[in-house]
Amino acid sequence: MKSTSKTMASVALSFLVFPGSGHFVLGRPWRGLVWAGVFGAILVAIMVVFGANLGKVMDGMMSPTGDVPFDMQQVVVLAGLGLSSFVVWGLAGLDVFWLARSMPKVATEGQGLTPPQAPAPPPPPEF
Repeated sequence: MKSTSKTMASVALSFLVFPGSGHFVLGRPWRGLVWAGVFGAILVAIMVVFGANLGKVMDGMMSPTGDVPFDMQQVVVLAGLGLSSFVVWGLAGLDVFWLARSMPKVATEGQGLTPPQAPAPPPPPEF
C-alpha cells in the first residue's frame, strides 16, 4: 500500500531524522530496527573513541606548554567511523526509497488502477 505522501514522508524521515525511521512508517519495523541499530552502534563507537581521548587532550591543553597530544591512529579511527556512519545513513535512505517504490500502489479517489471498461453493448431492439 503506497501513497505519494507516505512514500515521501518515509524517505524524508530516513534521510533527515534517523536511519531506519522511514521503515517504521512503511510498516517494516524489523528492517528499521536493523538500520537504526547499525547506525546507533557506529555512533556509540564514535562517542567511546572520542571520550577515551578527551581526557588526554584536555590534560595536554592545560599543561604550561599547551601542547596537544596528537594521536594519528585515533584520528584515522574517528574518520573511518564517521565515513561509515554516512554510508549507513545513505544506504538506509536508499533502502526505504526502494522499499516504498516496490510496494503496491493504492488507488486514490477518482483514479482506479484497472484500465477503463468498455461500455456495455446496447440492448437488443424490440419488435
